Amino acid sequence: VPNMKQSFESFQRLSPEESPWLPWPSKPVEVEAGDDAMAVFCPICFGDGHYYAADDDRACVYCDRTGLVERLDDAMIGQARYAGRYWNLIRQLPNVVYREPKRFDDVLWFRFSGGDGLLMPINNEA
Repeated sequence: VPNMKQSFESFQRLSPEESPWLPWPSKPVEVEAGDDAMAVFCPICFGDGHYYAADDDRACVYCDRTGLVERLDDAMIGQARYAGRYWNLIRQLPNVVYREPKRFDDVLWFRFSGGDGLLMPINNEA
């Protein structure tokens, strides 16, 4: 399990010359994610269209109660591969910038108006 505090501290030590902040790509290099399905089970409700929170049945707003979400191709950013659904969610954040990963197994550090985040790459070996 990665040490997130240590990861953020190491990213914060990078100089802008060494690793500049880049605008979030409007369209990354897409990599075929696999099968031809146009939709996959929702990762929040696992295809049920609802989930349970504090013993209360709630409609899933992530998939609008359908149980399915659009399948997006994976995205190559720098040398690493990321799940297209996360790329799509992050691009909707305000004023997103990122530091390009140098290796295929590097996390992607991004900033937006309101916070910082790390996106884990997809393991190409799996």
